[in-house]
Amino acid sequence: MAERSSDLLRGSIDLHIHAAPDIVPRLLDDFGLAAAAREAGMAAIVLKSHHMLTADRAQIAQKAFPGVKVFGGLALNLPACGGLNPEAVKVAIRMGARTIWLPTLSAANHIERIKTRVTGNLGVMSSGFKAQPVPVLDAEGAVRPELAEILSLVAQADIILATGHLSVAEIRIVVDAAVAAGVRKILVNHPDLWLIGMSVEEQRSLAAKGAMMEFCVRSLTAPDHGAASAGELAAAITAVGAAHVVMATDLGQTVCPPPADGLRWYIAQMLECGISADEITLMTKTNPARLLDL
Repeated sequence: MAERSSDLLRGSIDLHIHAAPDIVPRLLDDFGLAAAAREAGMAAIVLKSHHMLTADRAQIAQKAFPGVKVFGGLALNLPACGGLNPEAVKVAIRMGARTIWLPTLSAANHIERIKTRVTGNLGVMSSGFKAQPVPVLDAEGAVRPELAEILSLVAQADIILATGHLSVAEIRIVVDAAVAAGVRKILVNHPDLWLIGMSVEEQRSLAAKGAMMEFCVRSLTAPDHGAASAGELAAAITAVGAAHVVMATDLGQTVCPPPADGLRWYIAQMLECGISADEITLMTKTNPARLLDL
C-alpha cells in the first residue's frame, strides 16, 4: 500500500498548505515545502496564510525549486489583509495569486464558532487581535458591493474563489453570486470540518452548480481538530462524487505530519476505504490542475 500511495502521490497537487514564516509556528518554510514536494514528485503546491499575501513568496520558492510549481494567494481577513478590499485583490492578482480566500479567521461564522470551541492553533492565530467580523452579505442578504467587485475581479482573472470559513448559509449565497458573476473556479474549503458543518446533501447541491468540494486530511489527523474517520470521509467523497472533489491537506502545523507525507497517508487511507486509484488521480491531479490551469 505504501508503494502504491507513493506512486499516486507523484504528479499530485496540494491546494492548501500553511507555511513559515507566519505569526504562529509552522513545521516548514516555503523552501522546505517546495523541496519536500519536489522530492515526492508532486506537481504543485499552494501556500496559504491567514494573515498575509503568499503569491510573492511563492514566486521566490518557485525560482529556487523549478521542479515543482509553487503558487499563493490572499485570504481576505482583518487586519493585515484588508478584509473585503478590492484594491488588495487587484494587487494580489497582479502578483500572481491563484486563489482568493474569502474570510477565514475574520468570518463571522469563525468568530462565533470559536467562542465555544478552540482547537489546534485557532486561538493562537486570533490572540492579540480584536475580533473584527468581515460581513459578506448586506442587510437584505445579498453579497455586499465590495464582494461583488471582488467576484468580478476573480472572474476576469479566471482564478480560484475559495469560501474560507463562511457559514453554510453564506456559502450558498456567495456561490450563486459567483456563478452569476462568471467565476468558473469555486472551491468550498473543508466543508466537513466542524467550523463549517456542511451536510453531504448541501455539498451535492453546490457541486451541481459547479463548485468543487475540498476534503482535507487535517479532518483526520489534527489533534482535537479533526472529528471525521477515514471511512466517513471516503463515504462523503463517494456521495458527492470524485468529479466534484479535491483532496488537499490543510497541513503545516507543528503537531501534524509534513504535508507531502500527510497527502501520501491520506491517499493510502482512501485506497483502504475503497476509493479507486482512478478516483484519487482525479481528486489529487486532474481537478486541482484544472483549477490552477496546469
